[in-house]
Amino acid sequence: MRSLAHPLLNMEPKEDFDLCGLPKEARETYIEKRGIKQLYDWQKKCLSDQRLLRGSNCIVSLPTGAGKTLIAEVLMLREAIVNRKSSILVLPYVAIVQEKIASLSIFEETFGIRIEEYAANKGRIPPIKRRREVSIYVATIEKANSLINSLIETSELDRIGLVVVDELHMIGDGSRGTIIEQLLCKYLTKGFGQIIGMSATLSNIDELAGFLRAYVYSTAFRPVELHEFVRIGQTMWKVTPTGELELNAELPPNRLSKADPDGLCQLLIGVIPQRSVLIFCPTKKNCESVATLIAKCVPE
Repeated sequence: MRSLAHPLLNMEPKEDFDLCGLPKEARETYIEKRGIKQLYDWQKKCLSDQRLLRGSNCIVSLPTGAGKTLIAEVLMLREAIVNRKSSILVLPYVAIVQEKIASLSIFEETFGIRIEEYAANKGRIPPIKRRREVSIYVATIEKANSLINSLIETSELDRIGLVVVDELHMIGDGSRGTIIEQLLCKYLTKGFGQIIGMSATLSNIDELAGFLRAYVYSTAFRPVELHEFVRIGQTMWKVTPTGELELNAELPPNRLSKADPDGLCQLLIGVIPQRSVLIFCPTKKNCESVATLIAKCVPE
């Protein structure tokens, strides 16, 4: 861990981003390109935390959709512009890596930071050393581990000033969790930078914080209020804050019981197309079956 102190820390805050450690021009450009009008209060506090600005490792634990991505982007941008160091962004799946590559393309176009994909068969090991350029390596778990191994072998791990691990809770996964643990251990012992872990759910957060020598930034903030319901038969129950079930409504008979015995389509009518719906399925095959069912049963 090394100091990330910057002259901006001595300035009086005039706007949300004043204490994030980014030079004014880069800060204003980022705000414009991302179309940011205002930060959430937790984002302001997190980005201006002296521990974060000094380079301390941090676990950011907030509900899904709370805005953790912005924290990672600002820190990677600061690492490139202020410290002239590259970053590794570790993501769990190839599809998410590809999506993030497209999202971060503005960094390449606007700030001249190379965005390099390390997923599937993409990504050179060891990476090409560019004298005047810094990179953000967007990598799957396995590729990130290989990348760190190669940089250790070539004595170039000091090129990496920041490692961001999204979905940090996967460190408890039976198969891939050990790889996350390995790459973090290697960077902790041989690296010279900062580690940021991000997750929505972490049951062993204190244990992880000890392992990463990190502090925890956590809040229950949600940008949209969450209401939880459980369907049992044709009865809807609301889950109270204490976890108890409270009778909410009796549903009418399911007229599509043969094609849709679970009554899924019945729940969607009245919501779509006015509002979007996210349905989680256990397998890819289930996703395909449910999509076909909805296309047949729900009116256009």
